[in-house]
Amino acid sequence: VLAHIDDYLSAWQANPQSPYFRLLSHWHDPVRQEADSNAPAYWVLELTLAGVLLALVGLLLLYWRRGRALNRIGAAHPATPETAREALQNHASPGESVRLNTFHDALTELPQRQVLLGRIEQTVALAANGEAHAAILVFDIFGFGKINDTYGQDVADAILREISRRLLVGTRPRDTVSRTAGDEFTVLLTMLGPRVEEARRHAFRVAHALYRQLTEEPIEVGGEQIALRLSVGFTMIHACSTDVRQVLREAGMAVRAAEAGGGDRIVPFNQALQAEIADRTALERDLALAVQRTELAMYIQPQFDVHNRVSGAELLARWDHPTRGPVPPGQFIPMLVGIGLLQPFTLWTLQVACEALATLRGDMTLSVNISPHCLLRADFVDSVRTVIRETDASAHRLIFEITEEAWLDDLDLAAHKIFELSCLGIRFSLDDFGAGYTNLTYLRRLAIHELKIDRSQIAGLPTDRDSRAIVHMILGMAGQLGLRVVAEGVETEAQAGYLLQHGCDALQGYWCARPMPLAAWIAQQHEAVCGPVP
Repeated sequence: VLAHIDDYLSAWQANPQSPYFRLLSHWHDPVRQEADSNAPAYWVLELTLAGVLLALVGLLLLYWRRGRALNRIGAAHPATPETAREALQNHASPGESVRLNTFHDALTELPQRQVLLGRIEQTVALAANGEAHAAILVFDIFGFGKINDTYGQDVADAILREISRRLLVGTRPRDTVSRTAGDEFTVLLTMLGPRVEEARRHAFRVAHALYRQLTEEPIEVGGEQIALRLSVGFTMIHACSTDVRQVLREAGMAVRAAEAGGGDRIVPFNQALQAEIADRTALERDLALAVQRTELAMYIQPQFDVHNRVSGAELLARWDHPTRGPVPPGQFIPMLVGIGLLQPFTLWTLQVACEALATLRGDMTLSVNISPHCLLRADFVDSVRTVIRETDASAHRLIFEITEEAWLDDLDLAAHKIFELSCLGIRFSLDDFGAGYTNLTYLRRLAIHELKIDRSQIAGLPTDRDSRAIVHMILGMAGQLGLRVVAEGVETEAQAGYLLQHGCDALQGYWCARPMPLAAWIAQQHEAVCGPVP
C-alpha cells in the first residue's frame, strides 16, 4: 500500500495536469479562495479534501513509524534481508502482517502479481506522457516440473528462491521483480530513458545479463548441481502502450515465441511477431475444427522388399486447408501438441490403421507414428487395447514408429510402456535412426523390432563416403541384433540398388511409390487380388 502511495505521488508530481497540481492550484489561487468564501456550497468538497490530506498524513506517520522499526531491527539483526523481514513481521501488528503477506509471495518474498500490475499501470501512464520508457521481461523456466518431480518440493522451492535472489541482484531498487506463476518471473524495468531505441538496447542488455546470471552458474541445492534452461521474452512500454493487458500480452507472446523456438533464447516483441502469432492462432483454431470434424486425410506409402513386393506400409496424415492449401505435417503435427489434441489425433490414426488391417489380406504390416507425448501417457496402453478389441484387428500387424525422444526423459517408463504394448502383439520401429545421437545400449533394454534409416543418410548414397560408412554400420549392427531395417527417402535407382545389395530389408520413398489416399490404395489392392469390380 505504501509503495502504491509513493508511486502515485511521484507520478502526480511529474504531471502538471495531475490531482496534485490541481489541489495546489485550488488552495493557492486567491481569486478562487475569495470566490470559494462566497460560495458556501463548497464546504462539502473542502471537508472531503481535508479528510484526504489527513489520511495521507496518517499514512506518512505510519510509514515513518515502520521505517524507524526497520532501522532498529536492521541494527539488531544485520545478518540477511530474510531475517530482517521476519523480525519486521514479528514487530508488526497482526493487521500489518496480513497486509505484508497479501502483497508479497510467501516463498520468494517478491511482490505479488497485483502489486506488479499496479506499478505497470503507473509506468504506462508515465510513458504516455513521454517522460520515460520502460520494459517488461518475462522469464520462463524450461522443464521445471521435471525438476520438481526428480528432486522434490523442497529443492524446487530452494531453486525458486535462488532465482528470485539473482534477479534482485541484477536489477535496480526502482525496478520490480515478481513471481507471476509457478515457474515464471516478471521484471519491470523503469526509467530507461526518453529515446525508445536507446531504451530498447538498455532493456536487451539487462535481459541478456539476467539470462547469463541465471544460467551460467548452476544452482547448488543439497549437493546437487542443477543447471537452468530459460525462455525470455520482453516488450517495451512506450507512448503508444495503451494499458497493462496490452503490454503483458506482448511480453507473453514474446516468451511463447522463445519457447516455440526451442528455448534458451531472448525474443523481443515486435509487430511482425504479433502478425505471426495471430496467423498461427488462426491456423490452430482451424486445425482444432478439422480434428473434431475428422477432416484430415490419411495417406499411405508402401514399403517394398528385395523381391519388389509390398511388405508393409506407413500411414501418413495430410491436411488440405480450405483456403491455405496443403499444410505440411511438420507444421501441423507440433500444433496438435500445443492445442492438446495430439492424443485424439493419434487414436484416430490408430483406429484408421486397425480398420484398414481388417480389410487387407495377408501379413502386410501398417506403421503408425506414435509421439512420446502419447506413448508415456498413463492411459495410452488401455486406449490402444480398446481400439484393437473394437476393430478386431491383428495387433501383430501393427508397427509403432517412435523416435529416441520417447525415452530421453524417462527410460524406465518408456521401456515399461513398450513392453506392455509388445505383450499385445504390437512391434516397434525406431524412426529417424542415424539422424542424431542415439545411445546404442538403449536398444538392449527396449523391445525394438525394426530400425528405420533416416533419409539424411540415404541422400548421399552411393557416392558419399560418410553416408556409406554410416549405412554399413547400421546394417551390420542390425544384423547382429536381429533387427529388420527399412530405408526411407529412397529417391533414385542407384540408392535402391546399393541398399538392397548390402542387405537392407525394405525400401520406402518416391522412387518406390509416392503416398496416395488410403481408400484408393485399399481399393487398388482388392482389385489386384479379386479383379476389377464388374
